[in-house]
Amino acid sequence: MATEALRLSVEELALILNHLGQPEAGRGILTAQLGADLTQEEVHARLMASSHALMARGWLEIDSEGKITIDPNLVRATRIITRPAFSLRYSYSTPEVEVLTTYHFGEGTIFEHFLEMGLVHNLVELSSQEEVIQRGIDFFQLALTPDFTCSDATVSNDVMNSVKDAKDQGTVLRKLQQAGIPEDTRLLLAEDIRTSLYRGSILRIEYGADNAPQSNRGLLVLRGSQRLWLLRPVSRKETNLVHILPGTEHRFRQEVAELLK
Repeated sequence: MATEALRLSVEELALILNHLGQPEAGRGILTAQLGADLTQEEVHARLMASSHALMARGWLEIDSEGKITIDPNLVRATRIITRPAFSLRYSYSTPEVEVLTTYHFGEGTIFEHFLEMGLVHNLVELSSQEEVIQRGIDFFQLALTPDFTCSDATVSNDVMNSVKDAKDQGTVLRKLQQAGIPEDTRLLLAEDIRTSLYRGSILRIEYGADNAPQSNRGLLVLRGSQRLWLLRPVSRKETNLVHILPGTEHRFRQEVAELLK
């Protein structure tokens, strides 16, 4: 279980949630991924088909009295990804695609969770926070970006938003200079803003009493053609400010480790 990936259809996941006493959560997953126009009969038919698929893989048994038993490791994995103590989510988006992977922490373990083709849930149990950090390094392809240093800089989100789609480097440089960003940092940053490949985020997600997700801690990610940058919100009343950090592997490890505390 620690190294094998579990692959579940959305219907199979919904069936397990029903088994865990969370029928509304199961229905919510079905409608979110398959559409809200599913009839009750269609839902029942899909759940029945998923029970047969789980039986075929040896993960579900039905006794002579009709009692259903689901593999306890499968139940545990589903319970943790739907009711975690907290989660960490890596994501990035381009004009063509959005990619995200979430790590759910609970019951002394961690499950990686991502969707394949928008329908198949992949669950992989991990043994340590170090694995989560290393997978983040792979997720953002830090091996393809060079190490670099730059002067410290803090800027408002408004400034970053004003230049994020600019293609004229002179305009970007001027606005970054007006914002007080040191020359060495703004020269590198301007190049990567102008040639950005994607933007993303790293978010720590907490859950309230009603299991509603919320995030107050995290990092924004900018991937340019040459370098990766991390933008950390400043912990002051001026919550519109971000601290600009070089997205090196060393700094990435430091920042994500802090989010996991």
